[in-house]
Amino acid sequence: MIADLGTFGGTSSRAYDINNSGRIVGTAMRSGNDNTVAFITDGNTLIDVWSRAGFDSRAYSVNASGQVVGTFGSDRWDSISAFSSGPNGTSPFLFEDHPFSSSWDINDAGRTVGYTYFEVGTRNERRGFVTDENDIPIMLPSLGGPDSDARAINNLGQIAGDGASPGWEAREIFIVDGGEIRSLGNLPGSRYGIARDINDAGQIVGVSGSFAFVSEPGGGALINLGSSLPGTTNEALAINNHGSIVGVFVDSAGDETYRSAFFYRNGVALDLSELQDVRDAGWTRILEAAAINDHGVIVGTGIIGGQERAFVLSPVPEPYSYVLFAWGLMLLSLYTWRQAQRHDQQHSPKTHSSAVVASSALCCSAIRPASRGSPASG
Repeated sequence: MIADLGTFGGTSSRAYDINNSGRIVGTAMRSGNDNTVAFITDGNTLIDVWSRAGFDSRAYSVNASGQVVGTFGSDRWDSISAFSSGPNGTSPFLFEDHPFSSSWDINDAGRTVGYTYFEVGTRNERRGFVTDENDIPIMLPSLGGPDSDARAINNLGQIAGDGASPGWEAREIFIVDGGEIRSLGNLPGSRYGIARDINDAGQIVGVSGSFAFVSEPGGGALINLGSSLPGTTNEALAINNHGSIVGVFVDSAGDETYRSAFFYRNGVALDLSELQDVRDAGWTRILEAAAINDHGVIVGTGIIGGQERAFVLSPVPEPYSYVLFAWGLMLLSLYTWRQAQRHDQQHSPKTHSSAVVASSALCCSAIRPASRGSPASG
């Protein structure tokens, strides 16, 4: 089941994160479409986290207690500042001593990560930060280049990010664990990567070059997911603690470009735009799956009625559940066949049971992969 989260009277909205209690954060247009407003919701009513005339705000992450982090800035985005809030999106405050900053993620202990500008030697450098117990941004170590960004933090305090190597030769994925930074590099053949999320097992997801990746647990080696996902290019945006991954892909064929969102688990990917529930509800396309919680609930942005709207999507069937279902049907088929054999032997050896044929056909139908037609334009 999929639901439109609505707006503050404007035409568009976007959802960026969801916690395990179902609290969702994002940004939505006000009436007149003059500004975007950061929101928190339980799926029913949007609650304004921070709004001010002439300014835009976006809520990017929410933790277990409902603390929200994001960015607040002028409607031209020529001046932006990271913000954080108290529980359930209350009492937001700016990191006033750090203009031109953004908060991307917050863990359940209330530690926030993002980027800001610090004085390094004789110049200001854009560097990743993590907040201390007093919500003061602390500069993280870098990979030796003049630019870095801390994108996500898990409940063990491990931080995933990306940064420039010395001389800007590459932008590499990194993990910060126990105050020490370690480069994970990029996928073979790529010199540019962006980290997007990290789960409590230390698995990092993101994009390197043109393809999505997931790391081994504990910030291990990067695994190329590109060939396992739809699209000529793809990017992983989030991973939950069960290893389910969501993101976006683009399929280019000639002059046509098809953009959609995917769900991935155990080597099997689903195009969310092709789910029957999504189509039946009138959604034209799911553009982005931005986050997935540990219950498998997905949030992001799609198109309905010609407008971009934030959505919440009830758990999609796990790909491996189809396999288990198929095995169950096969076992049922075997049991039915044996029962029929016993019955035939006792009563009529020349009579064959049709139950095996029927259940075998159902089994094959259950495990047949769904297919999508030619990419649509848009």
